[in-house]
Amino acid sequence: MAILVAFALVACGGSASPEVISTLEIPPATATAPDTEPVQVVPSPESATGPNLVRLEFAEGTEAVYLVNEQLARVNLPSDAIGTTDAVSGVILLGSGNLIPAEGSELRLDLSTLTSDSDRRDRYVRRNTLSTIVYPFAVFVPRKVPGLPSPLPTQGEATFQMVGDMTMHGVTSELVWDVTASFAGEETTGQATTEFPFDKFGMMRPRVRLVLSVEDRIRLRIDFHLVRSAG
Repeated sequence: MAILVAFALVACGGSASPEVISTLEIPPATATAPDTEPVQVVPSPESATGPNLVRLEFAEGTEAVYLVNEQLARVNLPSDAIGTTDAVSGVILLGSGNLIPAEGSELRLDLSTLTSDSDRRDRYVRRNTLSTIVYPFAVFVPRKVPGLPSPLPTQGEATFQMVGDMTMHGVTSELVWDVTASFAGEETTGQATTEFPFDKFGMMRPRVRLVLSVEDRIRLRIDFHLVRSAG
């Protein structure tokens, strides 16, 4: 309306025509939200592995045993050389469906503490076969446990396998264990067994004067005692 009045006054002319100031009302601009980048949700370690991890810790009473068949001089029949150690530690983490997270699970054996019924054999095995001065530990990292019931039982027995990577004598190689376990509340006991040739981990078979032959097969057994807790 103010614009129309101004045009009418100018058209009439006149020396004393008043100065008319037109005021235009400008509608307010519509506010627009600034551009924002989409937010990426990164799962936390807990959500990636499940909120209810079960922790199985190797407890007192766990023992590692090796058996190698040998033929000694002046002995009629072959027999097993047996070495043991209770220097076993580690933990196994199980997530939903008994899936093992990528990190946090391992079984560690102190090979320098293996003992048998012969001090001479023990010194030879540590120095020459296992080279424990350089490689004192064997470390097994489990990746999966096919056949283990889910959810983890609190009673009864089960047989299953445990598959993972063993690092020993400076060599890492896949190893499969056959496991028999008994469950009783928060405790699990049983045996895990596996076997492999010496060269699987870059080791040489013992060759000494008093030993006529050594079988190219190492049998390894873990007599385990596991205690369960929430992860």
